[in-house]
Amino acid sequence: MVRLNFLLYIAFLLIIFTIGAKTAMADQGCIDCHCDEKKLISNLSKEKPKKSAMTSGAG
Repeated sequence: MVRLNFLLYIAFLLIIFTIGAKTAMADQGCIDCHCDEKKLISNLSKEKPKKSAMTSGAG
């Protein structure tokens, strides 16, 4: 009985660590993209793209 509980506990831990690893790898992809230096510079730059004169004014 104790051996069965121990094996169930080990199986539970393996499942939890597998799910956690997949989640961590997915989050790493977000971090890589959101911390990309080129994207940060373009998104945080003070220069905004100039709008066409055709789209300015009241609609």
